[in-house]
Amino acid sequence: MGIFRILLVAGLMGWSLEESCAATLKVNASVYGFIKASMMSAKRTSKDYKPFFAEKNVTGVEDYDDDVHSQLTTRQSRLGVKVEQDKVIALFEWDFDGESGNTSGVTTSSTGNIRTRLLEVRYKPSEFSEWRIGKKWDLFYAVSPYTYAITLAQLFQGNTGFLTEGVEYSYQMGRVRVSAQLQTLGDIPSYKVSVPIPTVRIEHQVGGSSFYGLAIKAGEIKTEEAKETQDNVTSTGAKLYSSVDIGRLSLTSEIYKARNLGATTTGGSLSNLGTGTVSDATGPAGVKDDLDEAGYFLSVCRKFHGWGLFAGLGYARIDDSETSLQEGAIQSNRIYRLGADADVEEGLKVFFEISNLQTSYVADDFELEKVNGGYLDIGMLYKF
Repeated sequence: MGIFRILLVAGLMGWSLEESCAATLKVNASVYGFIKASMMSAKRTSKDYKPFFAEKNVTGVEDYDDDVHSQLTTRQSRLGVKVEQDKVIALFEWDFDGESGNTSGVTTSSTGNIRTRLLEVRYKPSEFSEWRIGKKWDLFYAVSPYTYAITLAQLFQGNTGFLTEGVEYSYQMGRVRVSAQLQTLGDIPSYKVSVPIPTVRIEHQVGGSSFYGLAIKAGEIKTEEAKETQDNVTSTGAKLYSSVDIGRLSLTSEIYKARNLGATTTGGSLSNLGTGTVSDATGPAGVKDDLDEAGYFLSVCRKFHGWGLFAGLGYARIDDSETSLQEGAIQSNRIYRLGADADVEEGLKVFFEISNLQTSYVADDFELEKVNGGYLDIGMLYKF
């Protein structure tokens, strides 16, 4: 905590930190982040504070599951420290969305609520090139929907990609930026990544802050079943994305097509296949075969004088669910979102956001059962 406090005080007061070895190293440290405090009211969702899916039997007691659950939460707040020195930038970033519950501030897990997001070094050897290494944003994550469900980020609802550990290189050629990434998947005994998983992204800036691009990921995971027979899981994905600003109107969109994407990328495979549960080539319980999948999202925001309106939709599905999914697995997920926000002071906004979730599950005889859920989020966000 001592180093963290020093960096925090230095950032708040705008000091320059100096470290003397053979020569004096001068760095600038600054603090950034936001505090989001809101009342979230959720009904029939998999997690009340992070509602990825609608769920019929959350507890198995139907009348109880049909009730709305409300909680005041600040878990999605974020704090970061940025250290700069000439051509080098180091980022340290945390949020408070760790998996330890939100019971009157009580910490119930050994890791607590604090979750490490970024531990990253960026190096710019020239005006046109940049290296990034450490825990960083996955290159496959391209654009963000306009939403105050910040750590949800519409994952499993048409958006794919999150944080990962890897190394990235990018080069700017006029209005075109080409980037490549080698990614690993952490330390989980159930699988091995012998060759880092590559991702390539090509992005074209149209003008101002508008751009569009293409991202492609492909890799292989080696797994071992209990019978000591080794199988491999091949994970591939491709997406087209765009972000367009027209006056006070902003639009972001993404469309992707993939196979077994959830084995390497957060938000893929509708959580039927994930790196934490990969056990063999056919995946965990509920999966019988390779998962071919697709999805998209569209987000729009219109700013007025001091306030704005926003809306969005997203959809993700598993293709050929009759052959690839077993009873109880998620086949598709859809979301509709509507909200508004307003400026109170510089950096301070108030907002409300309402979302409807429609999740389809594989039932008996491969029929689909649709479950409706949703949530309302009302609060304020202070960004610094």
